[in-house]
Amino acid sequence: MTKGKAGSKNEIEKENLAEPAQANTSALSPEESDIQKSIEITINSIENLSTVNMVGGEGIEVLIKVQHNDNMLGESPLLKLDQIEEDSVINIDYNTLFTIVINKESSTQTAVSTPILITALTNCNSSNNATMNTIDASGDASSKDKAKRSSALKLKNSKGNHESVILGICNFDLIPLFLGEESLTEKLILEVPSLNASEAIISWSSLPRLTVSARLLDKNIFPPEMNINFLTITVESIYNLPSSFTEDMDYKASTVVYASSEVPDDITFDSGVRMSVPDTEKVKCWESLAHLEGHAKFAKYKLNSDVTRNELKNDLDLKLSETAARVQWNSMRRSLLLHSGSEEMLSAIKRYKYWPFFFNVSGKAKNGGKQKTKETDTYLLFQSYVDVSDLLYPGTTRTRVVARLHTFSLSAMAEQTGVHKSVFVKYIPKESIKEKDLKRRKSSTKDSSLPMTAGVSTETEYVPSFPVMSENGQSTFVIIEFELHHSLQPARTLADLTGSIDKMVHSCILPPIPCTSDLAEEQYSNCIRKLVDTLCEAYQDDIACFVQYLHDTGSYLTVRSTLKSKIIMLLDQKFKIEMYMLGKKECQNFVATTYIYLVEQMHRTLNIVVEGQNARDLLNGNPIANASFFAEESCAFESTDDARTEYLNIIEKDKKNPDSWVEYAVYLLRIKDIDRATECCREAIVLDKKHKIALLLYGVILCHKEQYCDAEVFLQTVTKIYPRFPEGWAILHLFYLRTEYFLGADVTIQVALKCMKDKDLDSISTHFLNRDPLVWTALNYPKNRIYLVTAVLLLKMFCLDFAGIALSQELLEMGRTRYFLYFMATQHYMEDRYDDAICHLQELVSLHGMEYSVASLMGHCHLKVGNFDQAMYCYEFANCSFDRPEDLHLAQLRLGYLYLDTDKYEAARKLFLVVCKNSPTCRSWLGVGIASYYLNDMKNAEKSLTEANNLSMHNAEVWGYLCLVNMSLQRYDEFLQCYRQVLKNNLSNVRVWTMIKDLMDSLDYVTPMLTIDSKESFMHESPEFEGGQDCHEPDDN
Repeated sequence: MTKGKAGSKNEIEKENLAEPAQANTSALSPEESDIQKSIEITINSIENLSTVNMVGGEGIEVLIKVQHNDNMLGESPLLKLDQIEEDSVINIDYNTLFTIVINKESSTQTAVSTPILITALTNCNSSNNATMNTIDASGDASSKDKAKRSSALKLKNSKGNHESVILGICNFDLIPLFLGEESLTEKLILEVPSLNASEAIISWSSLPRLTVSARLLDKNIFPPEMNINFLTITVESIYNLPSSFTEDMDYKASTVVYASSEVPDDITFDSGVRMSVPDTEKVKCWESLAHLEGHAKFAKYKLNSDVTRNELKNDLDLKLSETAARVQWNSMRRSLLLHSGSEEMLSAIKRYKYWPFFFNVSGKAKNGGKQKTKETDTYLLFQSYVDVSDLLYPGTTRTRVVARLHTFSLSAMAEQTGVHKSVFVKYIPKESIKEKDLKRRKSSTKDSSLPMTAGVSTETEYVPSFPVMSENGQSTFVIIEFELHHSLQPARTLADLTGSIDKMVHSCILPPIPCTSDLAEEQYSNCIRKLVDTLCEAYQDDIACFVQYLHDTGSYLTVRSTLKSKIIMLLDQKFKIEMYMLGKKECQNFVATTYIYLVEQMHRTLNIVVEGQNARDLLNGNPIANASFFAEESCAFESTDDARTEYLNIIEKDKKNPDSWVEYAVYLLRIKDIDRATECCREAIVLDKKHKIALLLYGVILCHKEQYCDAEVFLQTVTKIYPRFPEGWAILHLFYLRTEYFLGADVTIQVALKCMKDKDLDSISTHFLNRDPLVWTALNYPKNRIYLVTAVLLLKMFCLDFAGIALSQELLEMGRTRYFLYFMATQHYMEDRYDDAICHLQELVSLHGMEYSVASLMGHCHLKVGNFDQAMYCYEFANCSFDRPEDLHLAQLRLGYLYLDTDKYEAARKLFLVVCKNSPTCRSWLGVGIASYYLNDMKNAEKSLTEANNLSMHNAEVWGYLCLVNMSLQRYDEFLQCYRQVLKNNLSNVRVWTMIKDLMDSLDYVTPMLTIDSKESFMHESPEFEGGQDCHEPDDN
């Protein structure tokens, strides 16, 4: 075993710098001397050589060659291997240098676009017929392809009696060093394609592997002040081929790159191949290595599957097209862009938005390229306009485009892209091709493959270009990908966006708030709660044992010290009296007062704890969630004061919860109080700057106020913080549609669709948005349609304008589906456009039939316009549907009150009891109480009304019916208490007032608080009394 030694450094540098001069390349700084940067490449070791069989026992010699763009960087010394053990690692430690001239464009572009090519060879004794089982370069060489491959695999040694056989080839990409890394180490698989079908198949894990490393000898290859960028263009395949695209043709593609100046550089993609077999690997290959066979030409990048820009829209089925015949390149070309080149590229895209591509289809030369015929001298030229406008969107670095193939016309290309030349076209005097050009122009435009002899053009006037079509009438298209390392227009950073939000919501970091009396009282109450929980967890049946347990465990001292500190703080803040200024009597009074105060506070806290536990046991849920449900029910019954009270109670219970503020903001939007909704959103953002719903809602409100720049900041912040939140990207897409920024709209909807397919997408955790609404349902709709998903969220947030835009986009994509009609009717209902909602629902019923969700919403619409019979029919249909959910709360509740209005008291009571079983509320128990009262079941009526009163003590109608029940039972004292509550809560139901007045007159009841005349004046002062309301639907105003 031997180790390779580095060759002469001067010779390596001299050999590396001996690059062929190119006429079209110029130095970046011609007046300066060459600025050279060196990279040391080390072949560390080789392993997995046990699969190489040695015949004759003479062993093998291994040689490593390092090349770059056909320039030999170095050869390692021969490594003699007499015996190879399994799983052995053979050290090589061969170093060579790769030098780049930074201020020479040809050197930098070649270094960036072409990887290092490493070849491992073995020397076998031909006289002893030493061969390798893994490689057989012999065989029939009659065909040109096998002759080329054999000559590439067999290299004659200088000794004459040995031949070199390629053990494997691999490539080594140095892009991490160009991006700023100081060193790089990789394990590379050495692979050569088999030449004979009889050879044994070797798995990837059994192939030889090289360990290669590279490190910078200088600090930075490209200094930061150069402000460089990297552009990678990948030409994938042409699909839906015309008849002229046959297997015996050569296919080439070309485009331009603005590397460093206004004059673009031409780049060419050779080696296009017509294929009919699906590409299973889908790996990009290096354009400079495309002539190699096997995996040595492949890069480490896979082809992307998502298309960001599709010129064919819905006419394209990529999965179907990939199984058909195609011309495939899958070649990538990486280019270095200086700052001036990036600016030129940005300017070109802003001006034209299309990028030029030319395609050359020519006949293959016969007899090894020596014999030319008329067919081989004829070119078929095509062109394509690739829409790369997505790269203009801030932060976008990649776009994969589907573009049509067009017939060749330089004038049309100049009009679309600003490029007036093609690398495939040579300009010669017009007279020499005048006759052929005239024939070409007179040929039929129906033939999509128009020949151009020798690829010449002398267009002096505009020549139209037509889309190329296949034999079956489908558009021929090409897929091309552009990828930048840095975006052409940088996106705003998250820190910048959050800084702008801080300024807009006027939030700042406040100094620590000193302890106040309210804060001290809150801490005292919290301490009592915590101590109750602690004692309840450790409580034992025997009091003496429990007290002893507290002393033994130290819990007693902990409780006493904790409570003592909170009491001292509370007394210090609540009673600001200096003790030394008090006399004996005043001190005793102070102690008594503080003791009574502390005990009252403790009792109040304990009562809240006990009542909260009872409420949780009764409702089997979260008190805040139940309060939210009660508030939504109040909104449905248009009891605004009751709903506002419920929402304010939710905020009072947890002022630091941003969800409570957002929910109240949604309610304020519902009643069209936009200014207060804005303040609530601002408060939620101050509490949580990452609250996605608060940021989205605030952005939508600002858009409604036509403050578009500020709105974009909030919507973009959501996508920055939650990049996998599809609804966030979709709402930003709708914002761009509304502001007619279609470039941003195209980019954002692509990201939203990609997020929809992500298994780890960000979901919505806000509780009131995860609950199904009362008026409509969001349970049965496809969750993979981005516009429907977004529309549902916007409807729940009461952002009706944006919901309408989302539904219009759904209409454009899918047509008038059942889901579109249902959610469109929902939007009209929420906008109080009940007749329009009924029209959409009737269309839905005529197309797909009636079902519970449609029947419920249609019933709500008929109820709003006064069609009570139709509403009752729809509610009954929904209630009898076999596929309905168990809880149809609002539909059953409204149907029950319609039964009361039509004197169907027994049916109403049964229905209200079903509602109470599933989701009991004050209104459901009130309905049971009213039905029982009219059925003269005073005992059950009182029980039901008591349950309703426990759930809401401020419902005046509940107190009114309790008055009627107590008068019916002739309980005057209880009647007086209920009557006071009726006046206190301002009962506005005229029918109940009339019933109370009539029953009081019949029983000769006189209230000591008000006379009958003053009571009547009170009733007439109520605006609801003059309106003549006589329906049973409860009203708490």
